[in-house]
Amino acid sequence: MHPNTILTHNEAIVRRLFAEFHNGGDDRVVDEVLAGQALRQQMKQAAACLRRRTAKSHFAIDDLIVAGDKVITRWTAQVWINNRPTRANGLFIYRIRNGKVVGIWQHWDALDEIMH
Repeated sequence: MHPNTILTHNEAIVRRLFAEFHNGGDDRVVDEVLAGQALRQQMKQAAACLRRRTAKSHFAIDDLIVAGDKVITRWTAQVWINNRPTRANGLFIYRIRNGKVVGIWQHWDALDEIMH
């Protein structure tokens, strides 16, 4: 596979996670694109925790950078807590091998506020 094709495919995987999982609430996509049961379980548990604490949420990708086997996203999330909109910003770094996410690193600047 041509290197540019791999980079485009990796970007598509991450964009699909944002569209179908983070914004669409479809946990099945996690089973399709994440490698390893532990990683899939962690991702689903984190999303379930966020969904229990917020009435609704929407993630927007502000920047997306593909570098080798990593896809870095800087995003903004609009979440509603007690009928009040709150904004969170953060970074996700995904490591992708053979078409599957094998690692995720994340940073949220407002996670404590949202989760408590």
